[in-house]
Amino acid sequence: MTSDSKNKQLHRNCLRFKCIVALLCVVVCIYWLVPFARTPRLRTKPPTDVVSAYPVVFGIPTIARKNNPDYLNQTLTSMTRHGFPIDAVYVMHVNHAPHPVFESVRHMGFHTIEPLDTPINTDYTATRPQDNEVRQALSDSVPRKEWRLHEARDWQHLMRTLLDTTDAPYIGINQDDAKWTCSLPPINAPITSLWSKDPKTTDCRVGWCGMVSFVFKRETLRECLDWMGDKWKEKPIDWTFNDFVKAFRYKMPVRLAVEHIGDIRSIGRELT
Repeated sequence: MTSDSKNKQLHRNCLRFKCIVALLCVVVCIYWLVPFARTPRLRTKPPTDVVSAYPVVFGIPTIARKNNPDYLNQTLTSMTRHGFPIDAVYVMHVNHAPHPVFESVRHMGFHTIEPLDTPINTDYTATRPQDNEVRQALSDSVPRKEWRLHEARDWQHLMRTLLDTTDAPYIGINQDDAKWTCSLPPINAPITSLWSKDPKTTDCRVGWCGMVSFVFKRETLRECLDWMGDKWKEKPIDWTFNDFVKAFRYKMPVRLAVEHIGDIRSIGRELT
């Protein structure tokens, strides 16, 4: 090969190298300057009321109780201790009665949700009069009906608010007396229970899981609320929820992660 040929070949190689370097520079610039060219980074604080940074958000209904046990403080502290972001927690004080524990933990930085204050009508027509549990609930005393209707409405209001004000793929509800004992386990089922009365239970279809702590896939929660219609008035909310699970044949796996430290559900209007 002549000297001229070698020089031409060297010149072509240099041009190729410069082109490759220039192309790489363009790719790097696009990566860093165009937001959609890379995976969005986790935001620690949402810019508005719509949360888009977290895969799971939790709603916690709370109520003042006799002697002011610090259940809510223990629960929130346990969640943050095990790595759950407080900015993905929404607390609803359901009846506006003095609640010293709720006031004492406001500084933690969770979101608050206002409850519904419209009166509850205890007169309703049963849509499933053939159901034994519906007939049993229909014979409740007026105070008992008021309590369970408030309970069911509060649950629905909290869940609908999280659907409307967040776009998290998974939405959970955790009682204020359901203290976390570990980090949130991997969640991928339509409905997952984080508590069971029987520690050996692995499936809520064969064990009682109550309403202590659940995580719903977003579309499953919407399906549940739409299915309830007026059914929520006819039974305690946990009975109605069990009907939904049976109607859609959901498996509801158990991933034990919470300890129920109280005796009576925090959702409802009684001071207990």
